[in-house]
Amino acid sequence: MGLIEKYGSGIKRVIDTFSSYGLREPLFESRENGFLVTVWNKKETTQETIVRLLKENPKYTRNDLAELIGKSNSTIKIYLAELKKNGLIERIGSTKSGSWKVNRK
Repeated sequence: MGLIEKYGSGIKRVIDTFSSYGLREPLFESRENGFLVTVWNKKETTQETIVRLLKENPKYTRNDLAELIGKSNSTIKIYLAELKKNGLIERIGSTKSGSWKVNRK
């Protein structure tokens, strides 16, 4: 019937829309008779978005982050330097083959 396919693509469209506005992705949780959607009313800062993305995929490059967030490569470089300076993230390994570590604070 295609119902599940539509269900899944609708959730992806919601996530993509939130992301395109720089908003934190809603949280979808399965419940006994349906599901619960949690929507936050605070817009993420660029730094919060970078940290969230690096938690999701520590292998993201500066170029990946720039494309995902919609900022320039040089802007992402500045944010990464600030996050490293504040001890929120650190680079493990080389620039090309390394990954990011998100520190808890």
